[in-house]
Amino acid sequence: MLLCRPNPRLRDLFHRAVGTGKPVVALSDTYHRRSLLVRLLEAVGTPLPADAIFASSEWRVNKQSGHLFDAAFNTLQVAPAEVLHVGDHPVSDFRTPRTRGVKAVLHGHHGTGHLRTAGAAPDAPLRSLLRAHASYAARGTLAPGGFWWQLGHTTFGPLMVGFALWLRQRFRADRIDRAYFLLRDGEIFHRVFEALFPPAADVPACSRLAASRRAYVFPVLDGAPDFVLPNLTVCAGPRPVGEFLDRLGVPAAAYGDDFHACGFRDPAERIDGRREGPRLLALFDRPRVRQALLETSRRERECLVGYLRQQGVLSAGRVALIDLGWHGTIHKAAQLLATAFGTGPQITGYYLATFPKFRNVAVPHLRARAYLGGPGDTDPLVRAIATAPQLLEIVCSSAAGSLLHFARSGHGFDPVLRANPAGADQLHALGEVHAGTVAFAREYRDTPAALRADAIPPALAAEDLLRLLTNPTKDEATRVGGLAHGDDFGTDAVRYAARFRPTSDTPEAVWEDYLHAFWKPGLLNQPSPQGAVLRTLLWLTQD
Repeated sequence: MLLCRPNPRLRDLFHRAVGTGKPVVALSDTYHRRSLLVRLLEAVGTPLPADAIFASSEWRVNKQSGHLFDAAFNTLQVAPAEVLHVGDHPVSDFRTPRTRGVKAVLHGHHGTGHLRTAGAAPDAPLRSLLRAHASYAARGTLAPGGFWWQLGHTTFGPLMVGFALWLRQRFRADRIDRAYFLLRDGEIFHRVFEALFPPAADVPACSRLAASRRAYVFPVLDGAPDFVLPNLTVCAGPRPVGEFLDRLGVPAAAYGDDFHACGFRDPAERIDGRREGPRLLALFDRPRVRQALLETSRRERECLVGYLRQQGVLSAGRVALIDLGWHGTIHKAAQLLATAFGTGPQITGYYLATFPKFRNVAVPHLRARAYLGGPGDTDPLVRAIATAPQLLEIVCSSAAGSLLHFARSGHGFDPVLRANPAGADQLHALGEVHAGTVAFAREYRDTPAALRADAIPPALAAEDLLRLLTNPTKDEATRVGGLAHGDDFGTDAVRYAARFRPTSDTPEAVWEDYLHAFWKPGLLNQPSPQGAVLRTLLWLTQD
């Protein structure tokens, strides 16, 4: 009974009917005994006496045939025309009673057909609990933010709770003294962790730490150029080549001759940094450019170190850095700084997931753990996430602007932020996703201890995320596909998760959109004319 949840809309209707003095009965096609149905209805606040419940298990007839309705009418001595029937099955609760002369109302609710039914696996009880929470919110009016709230509650709630439970276990096992959740992605991790575990003696001191690749990687250029320089070429699609210097605080306009020497027309020429890496690296290596980069990097390094000391990150002890993960770039930069001082903290990175290329860049004394997979792991779930990591980066991102660098402020150091490039609609949507995620965490926390678990297997926690990544519903494909992703490296450049260009009115243009989409299932499942063209093209290209 502890898992029973009311449908709020039907509960309100029930109490309104009772309040007006109308007799209420229940009809159910079920194999359960009537005595159990009495207890179930009592548990959710809609009590009915046993003689007001007509169950197919005891009458040996069902609603779909209409005979259970006949049994109720005869027993109650009521005419069908005097009855209002409310139910959610299009045949048993709508079409059939209408043939009997009953006024029938089909009660619709958000479908949960994509949620898998729990099987007989060892984790079936825990899966049932997670699915009960998800189904509870999906079936009524409990999702205050609609689609986005529900996405956070159903898809990301179990994932974030599983990650937080794992973090607590790891903090204990590794005897962590201080834990820092890296902004912007770590804010939602911290909110979920706080919802589950209020400050206590068995939880290390937790706080949020301003962080970004731009602010942490560039300052270590002097000591680790092979690590830093490839990171300076990242971008979200074609950008003016001068932007790769401007975003680092080096004015591109002052180095026109160096651009020409590397084969660029001028700083306004648009390039894709991922494809033009060698030419960009040649530009960075030009003597005047290299000197300007080093001088700016050293100034930023001084402020970064000051900020980390101010926040206690570089003090002695066991320190945890919590982030999404992937390649651990921010953690690696922080470790390089800590190692350079010789003494200080023992830093461990704790990640939602890491990709196989995590180990491509080796940093001395690096310690890292991942909830999903691990460094070098290639399990199906990690591979699925690796096809569209930007999707999780979007969902986990906070409303705060992107961190550029740190600057002195009075006697301390403060983050210098760039305005968030996401529009107001996206920020509102993500706020609802996070609200639904935190709501799930609170529900899990309030679940009786006998039912919940202290750990959720990664495959179970990420089950609905895997479905979303590989086979989204049409609504998910359209809505989530319209979210924008920024490069988070000091520019306003964005790409959409999965969106056709308005001008894509030919098969060639549709195919080009598909090739450039980073969430391809999201584009493929959209119920638009372009989506239909794309599905046809893929069908035609199959062997």
